Amino acid sequence: MNDQDVYERILALLHEAVLDDAKWPAVSGLIDTACRSKGNMLVFGEGTVKSGIEIYFSMLCYRGQECRELEREYYENYYATDERLPRLRQLPDSFITHIDDLLTEEEKKVSPTYNDAFSRASMQHCLNVRLDGPGSGTRIVMAVADSVGGDSWSTAQVRMLERLLPHIRHYVGARQALADARALGSTVAGLLDNVLAGVIQLDARGRIVAMNDRALGILGRGDGLFDEGGYVRATAKDDQAALDRVLDCALPRFQGLGESGSVVVGRVNALSRLVVHVTPVKHPQGESRPRRVAALMLVVDPASPARIDPDMLRWVFGFTPAEGQLAAMLAEGRSLREIAAVTGRREGTVRWHLKQIFQKTGLSRQAEVVQVVLSLTGLPANRN
Repeated sequence: MNDQDVYERILALLHEAVLDDAKWPAVSGLIDTACRSKGNMLVFGEGTVKSGIEIYFSMLCYRGQECRELEREYYENYYATDERLPRLRQLPDSFITHIDDLLTEEEKKVSPTYNDAFSRASMQHCLNVRLDGPGSGTRIVMAVADSVGGDSWSTAQVRMLERLLPHIRHYVGARQALADARALGSTVAGLLDNVLAGVIQLDARGRIVAMNDRALGILGRGDGLFDEGGYVRATAKDDQAALDRVLDCALPRFQGLGESGSVVVGRVNALSRLVVHVTPVKHPQGESRPRRVAALMLVVDPASPARIDPDMLRWVFGFTPAEGQLAAMLAEGRSLREIAAVTGRREGTVRWHLKQIFQKTGLSRQAEVVQVVLSLTGLPANRN
């Protein structure tokens, strides 16, 4: 299998991994094959050392196998003192750098991270890169473990990594859009039931096959995107040109592998812009339905998250006002730290209210509370 074959297999698997985190190790293994590396680690998060860094996704893999124990040890014992990270966060977007350019010779002599963690993880000669994430203040960081050929990296290896970076960025953006919508693990058809993100199914010609209520509302308002004769159109001419480019890549006119892409669309009646992710959908060979889904379009409206009514939650679960507010904000995707800041409460107080929610619902995990709350979004808000 030549480099182009491996590259195309990576793109195909990335499309599947957007919907299923379990697919990422296989993608990671193919990246190792393409870049001739021993492993890699992908991390997505936001924040600063001063305000606190929150990590939303992290996976360390070697040749397609997760290394959870090694990853856990890194975060527990080395992450806080990893000398690379402050310098890596300051690098320009997509700038690939060798670890030698992030650590001084003296640091390499005394650093526990370099001499212990990176020695066991085969990362003492790793490549590092930072990408701008899908939201303000978010970052994607990737470390590619040592080259299988020795301590140095060839131009061909670095160029392959450069070629993959735009697709890795799109994967993280689309995955995070689904995570924010609590839709990770959904099937292509099941996504239409989601209420937190606009979901549009497109056929091979870019025509709308189906869409959920969220997308119907966004297109119906006609501010930024609209439906014209069964096709998704952008209001502004420049945005339409950008959308056309993304759709042309995702839905190649002749047989071939489509490529994912993203575009930001401006609006007249809102300060925030719509974010559109387009991902090709892989079908089994031989499938020939006339209007099969060829691509999935996710439309994220940062200014209009789905609202959960706290009073409805109080009525259903017997929550106090503070507990109802907390459950609603969790379901809207806010972290406990964010909720504490917005409500003016201490984080410890917020956690105490969360324990009360667990007790009243019989649940034990925050994700379960979110799932239960979201399942009630169709209930009317006002009750006697």
